[in-house]
Amino acid sequence: MPNFLVGGIWTGPESTVYIIPRGNKPANEYYNPNLLLGVFPTLFPYGCGALEDCSRPVKINFREHLKYLLSFGDRRFEEHHSFIFVVFNILQRRTACLHAHLMTSRSYFQQSAQLLESLSSDDVAKILINISKAPYAKITHERINTLMKHIKLVGGHVMGSAHSRSALRTKIHSLCFNLGLPSLFVTINPADIHSPVALYFSGVDLDLDKVLPELLRTSYERAQIIGTHPVATAKFFNSQLKEKIQNEDFREDLLKYLEDIVKEDLDQFQEESESIVNEAVPACMPTPNPVLGDFPQIFRKDVVRLVEWSNIHKHSATCYKYSKVKSDASTNCRLRMPRVLVKNSNIDASTGQITMRRSHPWINNFNEWVITACRSNMDIKFIWSGNDAKALVYYITDYETKSTLAFYDMCALAQQGMKSIEQQQVTNGIDNAVEKSRKLVLRCYNMIASQQEVSGVQVASYIMNYGDHYTTHAFRNLFLIAIETYLQSELAKVRLSGKNIEEVELDDMTNPLSEDQEEDSKETEEQFLLEPTETKNGNRYVMVNTRLDYQHRSKELTTLCLYDFVGHLQKKVIDKSDRRLLKNVNEYEGKRLDTDGTKMNERHTFQSAHPQSSSHIIIKRTTPVVPVLLGPQIPRREREETHERYCRAILTLFVPWRTAQGLCAFNETWCEALEIRKSFMSSSSLKIIENIQLLHECKHDRGEHLQQVIAEAQNDSRIDPVLIPTCYGEDQNT
Repeated sequence: MPNFLVGGIWTGPESTVYIIPRGNKPANEYYNPNLLLGVFPTLFPYGCGALEDCSRPVKINFREHLKYLLSFGDRRFEEHHSFIFVVFNILQRRTACLHAHLMTSRSYFQQSAQLLESLSSDDVAKILINISKAPYAKITHERINTLMKHIKLVGGHVMGSAHSRSALRTKIHSLCFNLGLPSLFVTINPADIHSPVALYFSGVDLDLDKVLPELLRTSYERAQIIGTHPVATAKFFNSQLKEKIQNEDFREDLLKYLEDIVKEDLDQFQEESESIVNEAVPACMPTPNPVLGDFPQIFRKDVVRLVEWSNIHKHSATCYKYSKVKSDASTNCRLRMPRVLVKNSNIDASTGQITMRRSHPWINNFNEWVITACRSNMDIKFIWSGNDAKALVYYITDYETKSTLAFYDMCALAQQGMKSIEQQQVTNGIDNAVEKSRKLVLRCYNMIASQQEVSGVQVASYIMNYGDHYTTHAFRNLFLIAIETYLQSELAKVRLSGKNIEEVELDDMTNPLSEDQEEDSKETEEQFLLEPTETKNGNRYVMVNTRLDYQHRSKELTTLCLYDFVGHLQKKVIDKSDRRLLKNVNEYEGKRLDTDGTKMNERHTFQSAHPQSSSHIIIKRTTPVVPVLLGPQIPRREREETHERYCRAILTLFVPWRTAQGLCAFNETWCEALEIRKSFMSSSSLKIIENIQLLHECKHDRGEHLQQVIAEAQNDSRIDPVLIPTCYGEDQNT
C-alpha cells in the first residue's frame, strides 16, 4: 500500500483495518500528486499513476488526465460513486480562485472593496426579511448588489455553476441580434434508460444491428446500469445530438416526421384537376365526421377551403407597423412574407439546420388536424408578432438559461459565508480591504456552489468536454463599452484642444447611462492582451486588442464596420505560406494579399502602426462568427436619457471608422452624428439594429406581462416560478 497508509490494526486472522491519518490542516490540492492517491486508494492500488506528478518527463494536463482515467477499460474510475464529483469540485474551485484573483487585480475593484468591507451579515439578514415580505421587489441595497454582482462575475466562468447560465443568455441575445427572433423551439429528451446505444456505452454486450428484446433486461436493471455509468450516459447524449444527425437514414426519418406535422403548402391535399367552389365561409361549416365512408376526400377538401380562406397571407398595415415609411415594394413585410420556395426538405448535417419544403410563398404553416378542428387561421412553427409572442421569446430565453438557485437562497447562503469570514477576521485582521473582499466574494461563491445539485451525467459531460449545450454558431466576445469609452475620451481630447471651449460644450461629452448601468460604467477600462511579435531587434511582447486590430486594418477593409470585422475576420500569425505571398512585408503594408489561384482565404496585412504588423496578418474566416456584446447592453432607441449612449454604440458598431473624429465631429453630439452618417450603414447592419430594438420590445412585453401576473395574484403567492426569471429586477434597461 502507499506510504501514507501508516499502519494497520489486527482484528483477526481474516481482516486488517488500515488507518488513514487525519488532521486539522487542509491538504493542498494544487500540484499535490499524493492527494488523490490517498483519497482513493482502491482506484490507485499501487500508489502510482498520480495526477499532476511533476516527476513525469512529459507534463500532462489535469483535465486531460481525468478524461483518460474515465475512459479506462475496466471502468473503475467511471463507476466509483464519488471520484468524478471530487475532481469536478477541484476543477470548479481552481477556476473560481483564478477569476477571483483576476477580478481583484482590476483597478475598478478598489471602490467595490470599500463597499464590501463595510458589509456585514446583519445587512444581509435585513435584506432577507425584506425579500420575504416583498418577493418581487427590486433590491436597491448598493453593497448587497455589489456583492452579488461580483459573485456572479466569478461564478460565470465556472463550468456547471448556477451563474454560468447567464453567459448563455448573452449568447442567445447575440444570436437574436444577428439572425432575428427564433423561429422554433424544440425540446429533445432522449430516454437513456430505453436506449440500446446508452447500454452499449455502459458496457452491456449488445449487437446494435440486431437488438434482441431478451438482452435489454428490465427497466429497473437498465436504470441501475445507466445510473452507475455517468460517462457512458454523457457519451450517449453527445452521440444522439451531435453524431446521429450525420446518419442519412436518421435525417430522412426526422424530415418525414416534421413534414407529417408541419405543412407549408397544399400539395398533398389538392390535385391539379380538382376545383373547389366555396359555397359558404369554411369556418361556419361543421367539422367533417370521421365515420363517413368518404371522409378522406371530404377532409382534404375541407383543409383546402380553410387554408385558402384563412391561412393565406395578405399584406396590410400590420405588416409595416414598425416601418417609418409607407408600405411599398421596397419595404420588407414584418411577417417575412412572401417566403422562399424550397423544392425539397433538407437538414444540413454540419450545422443541424432544418429547411422545410414549400411550394407556396404566401401560406402560413399549418397542421391539417388542428386547423380542421379549430376552423380558423393558425401558425404552428413561427412566432412572428404580438406582445404575448414577444414576451414568450424572452420567457423561453430566461427559462433555458435560468439559475438553479433562487435569489433569496443565494443571499441566505452568502450570509452564511459572511458569518464564517467575520469569525476569522476576529483573530486575523491584517488583510487589506481588497484581500478581505476577495476572500469574502470567494467564500460566498463557494458556499452557494456547495448547495448546487449536479448529476453524475452532468459532471461527466463537463469533464469529458461535452459541455452542457450545443450551438450551430461560433461566438466572439466584443467588449463594446470599453471601445465606446476610448472613442469618448479621444473625442474629449479633440474638444479640449480646440479654442473657446465653453462649459456648455463640455457637457456634451458626458456618457449617459441608465441608473442600472452606472455601476457597470466603472468597469469600462480598456483591456489588452500581452502577445508576442517579431521585430528587427528580435522578439518582444506588445499590448493588443480588437480595437487596435480594427483601427489598423488594411485599406481595402476601410468600408467594413466593427461588427462585421469581428464576425468575418480574424488575426493569425504569419506562416511559411503567408511569407511566400508577402515577399516583402513593407511593400504590401496595409493591403490585401494576392491569393488568386490558391485555396487560401482572403488575407490582408496590418498598417505599420499596428504593434504586430510584422508578425501577424488578417484572414477571412471560413465560417463567420457571432459577435457577443459584453458590458452594459445597448439601451432602447426611444429612451431620451440614454439616447446619446444608444447613438454612440450604434455608430461604434455599424459605421466604419478609424478615429473618433471619423464617427463624430468635435462640434456634434452623438445623436447628430448618427443622423448624418446613417447612410453609411449597410442593409445587414440596419437589420441587426432593428433586431436589437425588437429584443428590447420582447423584454418590455415580458415585463408588462409579468407585472400583470403579479397584480392578479396579490392574494395568491403561488405564482408559477417559470414565469419569474432569475434576472428579473436586475436589469431594468427596457
